[in-house]
Amino acid sequence: MSPTSISGGYLTKGDRKGLTERQIAFLDYVDGKGASDDFAAKLEERVKFVKMDSGKKADFMTWQQELIEQQEIGKEIGKEIGKDIGKVEDIIEMLKDQLPLEKISKYTQYTVEQIREIGIKHALL
Repeated sequence: MSPTSISGGYLTKGDRKGLTERQIAFLDYVDGKGASDDFAAKLEERVKFVKMDSGKKADFMTWQQELIEQQEIGKEIGKEIGKDIGKVEDIIEMLKDQLPLEKISKYTQYTVEQIREIGIKHALL
């Protein structure tokens, strides 16, 4: 993979074999060479309009910050789910080893009833 290629895609200075004229015009526009076709010209016009509208810029920045916050929340939720899955797997192994439910509860912070439900669900009790 060349330094201008990402997963078979193209950066602005990458291999352009097989690209349409429209795609090449877009890459040239992104590379700062200006609009060379109708699509790139419309894109350039829209970008200038959005840049001039401070409200749209603020909206975009707010939206971007919200996305970042949602990603962080998603990561935290994922970590918690992963911990829970790990605990359930540990409980299953302890049940297979026939440890007392109270002892499993002590080590996992799950209630005896929760452990019993897991054991029944996995045909271990």
